[in-house]
Amino acid sequence: MTVSRGVRSSTVVIAVTLQRLIEDATRFWTFEEQMVLDALRRSSTRLNDASMLELAETVKDLSGHELQGFLSNVKGIYHELLFVHAENTDGDEVTARVFEGTNHPGADVEFVVDGEVIREVQLKAVAAPSAIIEHFRRYPDIDVVATS
Repeated sequence: MTVSRGVRSSTVVIAVTLQRLIEDATRFWTFEEQMVLDALRRSSTRLNDASMLELAETVKDLSGHELQGFLSNVKGIYHELLFVHAENTDGDEVTARVFEGTNHPGADVEFVVDGEVIREVQLKAVAAPSAIIEHFRRYPDIDVVATS
């Protein structure tokens, strides 16, 4: 499965969205920016119901080190949301959804047909195979979808 060719680099989308959030939290948000905001809200239970202004304050209040970890987490969740969107708009009977909790053991996404879960997968964006090998050691029955 591939994500639409029109999707910009996730790093760029996240950086632009956060800058725009800080500058004007009341603005109109593009589809990609809205996905980043959804990822922000999923990144912490305290942000699940946060207003745009609360999200902006959260981002502004992060130190450099905190911001780096926060952005890494948001980027992973953003990729999950993009993956689910791509599956749900590909025209087949299979749909995908993220788990309610972002710390679901072994899997990030589940595939559903007619209300029945048919498969779970772990998404990995890694440069080296060690994380994938470790995943299969811990969760041999859960497939991995990884970047090339």
